[in-house]
Amino acid sequence: MALLVHELDQAYFDMWIAILRPDAEQRSAVDLYTLQCCVDFMAELGQRFNRGDAPVDPAYSARLRTLYDDLLARVKAGVG
Repeated sequence: MALLVHELDQAYFDMWIAILRPDAEQRSAVDLYTLQCCVDFMAELGQRFNRGDAPVDPAYSARLRTLYDDLLARVKAGVG
């Protein structure tokens, strides 16, 4: 999820998927887990933690929403 939302190279993830060759149900489980992490990232928007102000970056928020929508669609499609 972190690689996706920060638009980083996913080569490491792609190699693991190529090695493991998950079936459709297993791949759907990966998508569901990633979706869960996406919701966790969304829950942190605007939280201060150890910083002063925590402004919400609209571009980051939009990426999260797009990833959420895409992952949810994949999970629903994988449920069959």
